[in-house]
Amino acid sequence: MWKRMIEFFAFAVWERNAAFALAIVALVIAFWPEITYMVYPPQSQQSAGIKASVDLFVKEYEQQLLARAISDSVSENQAAAFNPFEGEKINSRFNSRAAIHYFIFDPNKIGVAEWVQLGFSEKQAEAIERVKAKGFKFRVPEDLIRVNIIGQKNFDRLAPYVQIAPIPFSKPAYEKPAYASAPREKFVIDINEADSSLWELQYGIGPKTAQRIVKYRTRLGGFLRVEQVREVWGLPDSIYQSLKDKLVVKEVAIQKINVNEADVKTMGSHPYINFPLARVIESYRKEHGRFSSVEDIQKVALVTDSIYRLLQPYVRTE
Repeated sequence: MWKRMIEFFAFAVWERNAAFALAIVALVIAFWPEITYMVYPPQSQQSAGIKASVDLFVKEYEQQLLARAISDSVSENQAAAFNPFEGEKINSRFNSRAAIHYFIFDPNKIGVAEWVQLGFSEKQAEAIERVKAKGFKFRVPEDLIRVNIIGQKNFDRLAPYVQIAPIPFSKPAYEKPAYASAPREKFVIDINEADSSLWELQYGIGPKTAQRIVKYRTRLGGFLRVEQVREVWGLPDSIYQSLKDKLVVKEVAIQKINVNEADVKTMGSHPYINFPLARVIESYRKEHGRFSSVEDIQKVALVTDSIYRLLQPYVRTE
């Protein structure tokens, strides 16, 4: 048993050398801080001259910051005592390094020069003015955001300085164009010229009534007076009353009947001469001879004064 234990703990030469080397490395690692401290001892304090220079530099820097804050402070009318965007390179897109100067402004009243002072490049300022030239008006400070060139970032830094005067709303006055007023001609119907299609266009007159009006005018030989239209059979008096103001007789060309030559059928077809009267006229003409004048028609027994007044314009003896 002891022999086996001795064999177990026995090492070769190279194994003993490796174990010795590992032990040395472990000792160096364990005591490395102490070795470094002995080789590179730390400086306990800075020299008095370096410390004094650093203190002086810090003091001067603080004084410069304080002087800048006082000189750049805004008036009591401004919303902020110090602008956090002061000194920021606003126009980096156009490589503008112009100093920014803040002031109370109305965006509707300033021009290119003022926009440049507020941190925009000349190209940006001209673009803003072109938007205004098209009729755009700033009515509230938030309207600055609506202009793409200004945007939200520029609005945040300019908002405390915007004061917009109220813009009164005025309705644009348009001049009414002057048109030459030509007198309107009243629409009229020449009852001796109108055909059936024109009569059909009138309110209350259908195709049959229009045909009866034209047929009656042909039998009559032409209208002498507007009132004769109401004699047409089937034409309601209400329709005639609605039409009479636009009915006219422009030209009169009456087709007269020759009572010395017309037969009974021709005379009997006339609205003012019925067939019984036509036969009497023909009998009188055969018995007494030709009528010498239109007035001789009054000698016919059935021709009364009222009938003669109706017939007189429509008959002739030659």
